[in-house]
Amino acid sequence: MGAADGDQDALAVLAFLRRHRLAEVKRSELQKGMEGRFRRVDRLLEAIKLLQDWHILGRARKTSGSGRPSIFYLVNPKALSTSTEVGGAAWCQAVA
Repeated sequence: MGAADGDQDALAVLAFLRRHRLAEVKRSELQKGMEGRFRRVDRLLEAIKLLQDWHILGRARKTSGSGRPSIFYLVNPKALSTSTEVGGAAWCQAVA
């Protein structure tokens, strides 16, 4: 998979986040909601990594409690707007 494919995958995940207006998202929600595009989890993880590099998703977090913990990511609120600028040092530090 080339860099352009990875960018397209990341943009598809961003479109999913915007469409559903999610403030946080579980990895399993992305996998299930986009299973037509991401048949392998490693391809989804590459898209998530790009979105983290672009400051759209925060670092992976795990839920606590009984059972298997869910992995989830906080979504940069600016990423839910339709403008092209989504970064921001303050938000990046807050979710680090």
